[in-house]
Amino acid sequence: MPKENDFAVRGRHSAAAAALQRIAYAAPQTKPALPVLPTLCGTQVQMGLSLCCNRHIQEVHHKYIKAYRGKNCCERGSIAVKIEHLIYITEIAKRRSISLAAKQLYIGQTTLSAIVKSIEDELDIQIFQRTYSGVIATQEGEKVLGLAKKIIDLYGEMTEIEREASVREQTVHILASTSANSNLSVFLTQQMQIRSPQSALIFHEPMRTKMLASMFEGIANLAIGHWESSELKQAEQIARTNGITMELLYSDSFYLCVSAHSKYADRESVDIAELADERQVTPHYYFTNSVNSVFAQAFRSVPRVASFTSNELVKLSVLNSDLIAFLAGINFIRDENAASGALRVIPLTGLAEKNEVGVYALYRESELTEPEQCALEIAREFFRAGIPRRQTGSPLVL
Repeated sequence: MPKENDFAVRGRHSAAAAALQRIAYAAPQTKPALPVLPTLCGTQVQMGLSLCCNRHIQEVHHKYIKAYRGKNCCERGSIAVKIEHLIYITEIAKRRSISLAAKQLYIGQTTLSAIVKSIEDELDIQIFQRTYSGVIATQEGEKVLGLAKKIIDLYGEMTEIEREASVREQTVHILASTSANSNLSVFLTQQMQIRSPQSALIFHEPMRTKMLASMFEGIANLAIGHWESSELKQAEQIARTNGITMELLYSDSFYLCVSAHSKYADRESVDIAELADERQVTPHYYFTNSVNSVFAQAFRSVPRVASFTSNELVKLSVLNSDLIAFLAGINFIRDENAASGALRVIPLTGLAEKNEVGVYALYRESELTEPEQCALEIAREFFRAGIPRRQTGSPLVL
């Protein structure tokens, strides 16, 4: 057989290479199929074209992998990297050991190794390499770990926002008049610890005339306080206009408070005119210029010895002395000294207006959280008990 000249051999080689190129760069597919290696003659193998062919196949295979990885993770069946996976690889970097990290994370070593492999496949890089001193991060792995730590920190900030929102929802802010704050607050706190132990109560004590304004400012969505009949109509109108419910919790009155040793102790009622020469202790707001109600004006006609910020201090001052005090009935609900008769609570007459005041709860019903609803129900229970009643000359009884 005649020997081919070099020109003919080169021509056949060029034709084979062109055919190979046409195979390698065929029309694109969704997932390109790897080309089939064409059959080569012995001369082509001897000329080293098999190496050229393999190189082309490797290039096509690389393009195939890139196209495959470019698909959605659900389409290609791979596992998307999760926050916990990032925590896993940072723990491995910290421990420099997959086995130690697995123990710390309470997962199997094989499972952890598989997760690391899936992450490396997902990112198409090697994150860790094994050395005699343990598992260490590669150069690319260091970058991945740096980003992983940032992502974990950001995720922590996100969960902190959620936690703070949850805490805010469990915090109950209550606007309360001085009388309600000094008596109801203790009972309310005790009951909330039983019924809603995760809640925190914060009591605010604005002037009664500023209670609605405080609600408008967003300080609280629940308020409890006294309103006199002369103030009630205007307060109800303002509340209704702003979507606030005013619920009557208790129909109250003002009472004369004296000790069991007082000359008034056994009286069924006392006219305020009889008390002009007595000495009284008062809550501080009775003598505040902004409080100009009929009742406050009447109480100012009796000489004052001292004013206290707490109604409890007012009652203690009266308990073992000949001092008197004018207090609303709310101050004696569940009061042990009133129940035992150590303090006498006597109806007060002779006032310019009918001795009636209402204790109201104010709230936006649609915005009440569960802890606020719980607090409101406890307040209702508290006022349903009412103040202790007594017969003339006898201790008050519940």
